Amino acid sequence: MQFKCATAYRPQSPHPDVNALTLKIRQTLLDQHVAMVNYAHMRDQIILRLVICNNQTRPVDIVNFFEQVVKVGQQLEQVRALNPLESVTEA
Repeated sequence: MQFKCATAYRPQSPHPDVNALTLKIRQTLLDQHVAMVNYAHMRDQIILRLVICNNQTRPVDIVNFFEQVVKVGQQLEQVRALNPLESVTEA
């Protein structure tokens, strides 16, 4: 069984560089050992690309992944809101 999904985080407030934010979310998920997820270019947007090849993956695992994407995205947005001069790539 193989499952593919692509998504992009949608910031809650206007963000000057959504692509950088998406890449930072990806790196944070990897650094925190939450998920190893790739990215892809779709038109002018960078998206997260989740490929699951583990036949023991449950729907709850996929839901948890998306919840973590949102959680990390919101955390990074809060960091930026507290320090607007800080680049998302430095957060």
